[in-house]
Amino acid sequence: MNGIRAAIDKKPKQWLLAKDSLKTGLGFELVGDSLKRPPRDYDKAHPQIVDLKRKDFIAIHPISSELLFSPNYLTTVFQQFAATTPFMKFLCKATEVPF
Repeated sequence: MNGIRAAIDKKPKQWLLAKDSLKTGLGFELVGDSLKRPPRDYDKAHPQIVDLKRKDFIAIHPISSELLFSPNYLTTVFQQFAATTPFMKFLCKATEVPF
């Protein structure tokens, strides 16, 4: 978690691009638990404090039953997963995990 927070703090523009890529036309939403207070060493007025307080970085996208049973399901889901690439690359780099 500290690696992700440090990356958000040091590279806020990259973080915002990665995070925004989830929403742009795809409707992903970040969910999960957050700290009640800012993490140690971060000012409560930090521009990215909402994301710095995150304990989870989970991107969800609802799938309608209509899509689930459509012939385009796999194509659509693959496109949605592919669209998460900037977000996943950011998280993997921050945690030193190969992408």
